[in-house]
Amino acid sequence: MKEYHTGQIRNIALVSHNGAGKTTLVERLLFDTGVTTRMGSVQNGTAAMDFDEEEMNRNSSVSTAIAPIEWNKIKFNLLDTPGYIDFVGEVNSALKVAEGAVVLVEAVSGVEVGTEAVWQSAKNYNRPRLLVVNKMDRENVNVNRVISSINNNLDGNFINLQLPIGEGNTFTGVVDLINLETHTENGKKGSIPDDMADAIEEARVELVEVAAEGNDDLLMMYLEGEELSNEDIITGLKAAMHQGAAVPIVYCAPEKGIGVSALMDILGLIMPAPNE
Repeated sequence: MKEYHTGQIRNIALVSHNGAGKTTLVERLLFDTGVTTRMGSVQNGTAAMDFDEEEMNRNSSVSTAIAPIEWNKIKFNLLDTPGYIDFVGEVNSALKVAEGAVVLVEAVSGVEVGTEAVWQSAKNYNRPRLLVVNKMDRENVNVNRVISSINNNLDGNFINLQLPIGEGNTFTGVVDLINLETHTENGKKGSIPDDMADAIEEARVELVEVAAEGNDDLLMMYLEGEELSNEDIITGLKAAMHQGAAVPIVYCAPEKGIGVSALMDILGLIMPAPNE
């Protein structure tokens, strides 16, 4: 069995309202990393994570399942929790043993009752949180609407770590605001769209400000006009998340494989290792 140093491990709870796409996201990761030879479907009862007979009949998780995935030499233990509020005990158990939480919000529905419940649970356990706006390729997605739903219903200092390229049927990728590169279908990288230059510049300035505020040394550098490196931004953002002072937002469409590899790259950088 392969051994990993503590710094190479990330134990992360995936939490959300039912139907936000946690299991589908994990199925995509299992497929992309070669753990499975086909991508399972929750609706068809073929999801590897929903192996219990009751889960297959309900087309929904009823207990937490663990997906061990290696990504860029990091061992991720993803705890896929049930979304129904009846099983909130499973959510709390996962958050108790995980070092961080990924909260999924469905792009059309926005924040729902279950979202608020798991958000509060993650806060109670003082877990650094990253928010994923999921299923960005669905019809009737409106990014401004879902961001308003997040800001109006959840407490936190939300900051874009990515900007989506399009929405709904036109969602084709995300722009990484740290490395200033795009991630399109199946993790392909490309150049930044010309018509997004101003929005990207504005969003990156906001991200750098939040990162600087997470660390006194970085804040001093920022106030003195020094440019923060990508490593500085990651360090500051990670510190701000630990303090509960920042919640990064990313965007994803697992069924098309858009944003999934970028998400895993980010989790490896900003989520804490055990005992960190």
